[in-house]
Amino acid sequence: MKIARALSVRFLWIDALCIIQDDEDDWSQEAQKMGTYYGNAWLTIAADDAPDVNHTIFPPKRKPAMWLDQGSTGARTTPVLLHRIPTHIDMTDSVIAGSFPSVRLFSRAWALQERLLSRRILHMGPQEVVWECSSAIRCECGRPTDVWFGTPLYDGVPFRERHHKALHSPRLANSTLRLDDYWEVMLAKYLSMQLSFDDDRLKAIAALAKDFKASDQRRAAAGAPPQLGNYVFGLWTQRLPASLLWDTTTVPSPHKPPVRNPNFPTWSWASIPGSWLYKTAFSSAAGYLDGFTSKSAVLEVPVESWDNTSSPTSLLPPRIVVQGAAVVTKCRCIATTTRAMSTGTSISREWKLLDISGGYGSSHVVQLDIEPRDDSTEMSVTCVEIAESTWGGNPRNTRYHGLLLEPSSLYPGHYTRLGTMEARSNWFQDNEAVMGEYSII
Repeated sequence: MKIARALSVRFLWIDALCIIQDDEDDWSQEAQKMGTYYGNAWLTIAADDAPDVNHTIFPPKRKPAMWLDQGSTGARTTPVLLHRIPTHIDMTDSVIAGSFPSVRLFSRAWALQERLLSRRILHMGPQEVVWECSSAIRCECGRPTDVWFGTPLYDGVPFRERHHKALHSPRLANSTLRLDDYWEVMLAKYLSMQLSFDDDRLKAIAALAKDFKASDQRRAAAGAPPQLGNYVFGLWTQRLPASLLWDTTTVPSPHKPPVRNPNFPTWSWASIPGSWLYKTAFSSAAGYLDGFTSKSAVLEVPVESWDNTSSPTSLLPPRIVVQGAAVVTKCRCIATTTRAMSTGTSISREWKLLDISGGYGSSHVVQLDIEPRDDSTEMSVTCVEIAESTWGGNPRNTRYHGLLLEPSSLYPGHYTRLGTMEARSNWFQDNEAVMGEYSII
């Protein structure tokens, strides 16, 4: 309120006051308006390092400057005025922690879209005030704001400015930046952040997704081909089926496995907590993955919905029907690794697919979403070929990507996702894969 009055702003919206706390109906309505509130606000005030609503947002007063007498130079003395430099926070968009301290707000998943959708932000940091808008970042200490080990990141353009140009540049139709690639990079950052309630996994990024779609529609109106399509539970239909190949960045443990959220279909990354990574995010622009080619087709997708939760009264969960070559085989645990950690013991297991020869070869890698809760070391799976790619631009380094499924125990005739696989040789051709259609729920 002090800041609003100092700026002669008459109206102030505070989420902790304007949303009825512990009221699910009011929260459900207000969560869908977050993009409108932050996108249309004249100024957003960010309490960057406040641990709760009872903490002040103002940085503490710094010690006053003091004069230091350096001694005499001939007949003259040269006093120097010293100011204590405030702690400089990391304002980068790097998923990995930067070389400067970060703040609590930047670890919150909800804060990502609020930061990107706001026109301008006044960051009340731990020791300094920082101004951030779509064209600049300025801080009291005067140090570079988007730096990594003392050097500017990428082309030196700040995080917000790059995002604004990516989605709102007047030359969108001629832009070389692909929105679907940028979405997956943004998603990796979002999923590395903390979320108090897992049911909010899609709600906390819905407004940002709408902004992406609006940008795609503007590009299409300017004559560029669409890149996104419809938004279905965190995925874009134009990117299917490749975007089904999301992978976890952490190793699931059989002793403390994550739990699937029944409100989301298993083919959506939102169904499992944790940080996720798309292989397609490292496409040719980054030099890792080239020639990513779909080897399957999506025949049916859910209707676009921004509610992002399955109806408990629906007869069948939202499904995607994939047509592709598949192999029905066994998946076996061939090795168990135990690591002693400072916080306890970590156990991971290595899984392999049964070859047509009857062995478990080493030319492929299996990544399960969730390890079996029991001590089972073998299970039946259906492996559907999704895509192939080339690593490092070398055709000899072709990779073959598949989706691991199992028949649904609740809905006969349908499948649920188990994980992904990647092979260095044409595993599907070698194991006589057969074309079929698979309804994944």
